[in-house]
Amino acid sequence: FDDLEGALAEWADSLASLAASHSADFLALHLQEVGGTRWREEGSLDAVAHVLDALTERMPDFWSSGMLINLDTSESASRDSTFTALGSLYLVRRGAPMRRVSLWRWAEDEGVEGEFIRLSELPAPLQSRPGLPLRYCRHARFPQAIYPEKVDWSRKGRMLTRWRFEGGTFGMGGEDGAGTSRVVDLVNIHNFHDECNLRALQHCSTTPQASSAYLKSSSSTPVSSSDIDRIDSPSGVEEDVSTGVNSVARKEIAGTAQLSPFAACRRRALALVTADVLALSKGVSPAPAVFLFGDFNFRLDLAAVVRLFCGKEGLRAARALDPKKGALQLSTV
Repeated sequence: FDDLEGALAEWADSLASLAASHSADFLALHLQEVGGTRWREEGSLDAVAHVLDALTERMPDFWSSGMLINLDTSESASRDSTFTALGSLYLVRRGAPMRRVSLWRWAEDEGVEGEFIRLSELPAPLQSRPGLPLRYCRHARFPQAIYPEKVDWSRKGRMLTRWRFEGGTFGMGGEDGAGTSRVVDLVNIHNFHDECNLRALQHCSTTPQASSAYLKSSSSTPVSSSDIDRIDSPSGVEEDVSTGVNSVARKEIAGTAQLSPFAACRRRALALVTADVLALSKGVSPAPAVFLFGDFNFRLDLAAVVRLFCGKEGLRAARALDPKKGALQLSTV
């Protein structure tokens, strides 16, 4: 996005070559920080269109979804903004594969069920210019309650599309096309990063502990601070035998005795996405398989890394530094 004259052509050529070498029929590209730094400097996402054009020019045998992205950057620094800089692009080979692939279209009216639409019945590309067709994807910025300490809100969030692959597609069923169809939810996520290594180091611990994670879905109910807090409380687990949510909610996740504020924020966000996906898949048959892609911003055990390089005394000294004044520098000398 920041080197349209140089890197873009090489990247697009490499992607087209990779698809050809694997005889790929379906490609899902999940991007974060779409637009690079240009949207900050120029106030627009015009670079996104160039990326889309470069791919469609090199892969004319593929149906394209176009770049699915929220273009409203006017209030990108506002807590009320929905901009995430997430972008999703899907390419499906024309011909037999395309006729056996369908995209879920959510209903516009409440109480009305959505439906799968065959790609052969949809425009090509689905989105002629970059934009967000809400009937074909679900997009959300993470709510402020996920990270209440942050003053300047970030663009972190998630985007979901749902696909159906009929028998005979991608190795499913027999060669004659017979077989069970598969429903797949593809989720593009951009999780929170560590804004300060010293703050993360001061809070993290290497003592193992088990905790329960569950958060009710934001797709049906607005998330409050009390909802977010329930993720660390086993007593807050909700019962829902009909959807099997309880079994997921009670599954223990290996954690730490004390998470950094950034790691805790990432866990809340991931739990929220999981709950959202479960809520959106309720009543869909067959039940969708779920693939999570994106930038999870997972980190190493920072305390263990510092102790490995600097020893216990070095770890103690690093934790004593003022995050507002000091800087974390590792040295084995």
